[in-house]
Amino acid sequence: MAVMGGAMVRAGRVLFEGSVMLGSLAALFATGWWFLVARLYKDYEEQFLAVEVLFAAVFALSCNLLQLVLFEILPVLGTSARLWNWRFDLSLLLALLIVVLPCYHSFLVLANTGMRRERAAAGAVVFLGVFLYLFWRMGISFPMPTPDKGLFTVAQTVSRVGVIGVTLMAVLSGYGAVNLPYTYLSLFIREIDEAEIGVLERRLRHGMEMLVGKKKRALLMRMQLDRTHPELMRELHGGPQGASVFRRFVGLLMRAPREEERDEETMRLKGYPPVLLDMHATEAEIKALEALTRSLFLDICNLREEKAAMAYSRTWKGHVKNIFGYIGSAYCIAKMYTSTRTIITKEVGMGDPVTRALGFILKFFHISLNVPLVSQYVSLVFIGVLVTVSIRGFLTNLTKFLSAVSGGASGASSNAVLFLAEIMGTYFVSSILLIRNSLALQYRLLITEVLGGDIQFNFFYRWFDAIFVASSVITIAVFAAQHTSKRTDKHPID
Repeated sequence: MAVMGGAMVRAGRVLFEGSVMLGSLAALFATGWWFLVARLYKDYEEQFLAVEVLFAAVFALSCNLLQLVLFEILPVLGTSARLWNWRFDLSLLLALLIVVLPCYHSFLVLANTGMRRERAAAGAVVFLGVFLYLFWRMGISFPMPTPDKGLFTVAQTVSRVGVIGVTLMAVLSGYGAVNLPYTYLSLFIREIDEAEIGVLERRLRHGMEMLVGKKKRALLMRMQLDRTHPELMRELHGGPQGASVFRRFVGLLMRAPREEERDEETMRLKGYPPVLLDMHATEAEIKALEALTRSLFLDICNLREEKAAMAYSRTWKGHVKNIFGYIGSAYCIAKMYTSTRTIITKEVGMGDPVTRALGFILKFFHISLNVPLVSQYVSLVFIGVLVTVSIRGFLTNLTKFLSAVSGGASGASSNAVLFLAEIMGTYFVSSILLIRNSLALQYRLLITEVLGGDIQFNFFYRWFDAIFVASSVITIAVFAAQHTSKRTDKHPID
């Protein structure tokens, strides 16, 4: 009976762990599919089932990596179940990132150009071979694990993916370390006078009036050309549909063999009517005025937002946000300092930062507590915040990036989604390499075993610090230049 009872307990444990693993993967897969269809694909008619499945699969496996980090702290799964889950997730995700996504993406690009499916498939296989060769050659320039255990191991692949992903994470983190104080602190919010907004609004109205007058004049000249020079206008209308008269006129002039033949005198000698030259100059002025009024409109919107931000900063919510801004700014400054010190001294702190910080606080206030026990739960909260912020920030950037790249065009949406899936998987695999250093030693052991004990973890920490500091310095320079330009920009309208 005791043996049978033990077997039933083990069977129940296996059933529970399997349900947790499969259920979490299914839930994450459904979440990724919903996010793609409801958020990324909501403005596009073109949708491919294969693209949706690949994106949802990469999303589920990527988020499951971070979930497994939490399971290293929470006693939910046993050691063997976690080990199997780590290996399954990482192997499948790397196969998608290195083989499936590049091959299918290249096939889709070639097929969309009108190439037959057979040739597109052959081209995708050739591209995959070139990609794998370049991917493997990339390891020559960076510290990689020794090839004693084989060339196609998890450690070899993760190291190469980590170089790309850690670089991406460091660039984004460097920007965020500077952008957070600039966004949250009321110290950087400029006091906006309503009179300043009124001046820009009067300039905008004046510019819009000039723009309307110029467009009326260009329309009248075009109507005159339609009456007096129908042959020339038919030739100009032979350009691309929807192109402006000025663009078609430039295309006509581009047939001239030499640049000096495009001056006004030469065009008169070629028989172009003066009214066409006037229309050319008028459309150039229209283009400049459109750019100017667009800039004025955006500046007015920015000033309105700054004025609203200043009013919000005076409320109790604004004061709370300001306090969190100072806390976040202190952390960002400390991170920039420690990263700079690491670069200079070439030392990498391998201790758990949560345990060290908690031990310092308890010692400073003379509090007697079990530091390892308390740090376990503090680490859980800290890693949970890291996971939540990573997923939320990355999904927000996904939405913005797809809108910027595809611009609402259905033809580019599937290619952009596949590219984002590649970046997403690379990002989360690399985050495991960095989050590992934030865990206590007993929680790192299984992760180190799965990733490969011979991975050069110290290199990734130093590489992150170097790119992080460079990104922070560049962002500070860009923000300083933008802040200075806001004070000197006048937007004159002649």
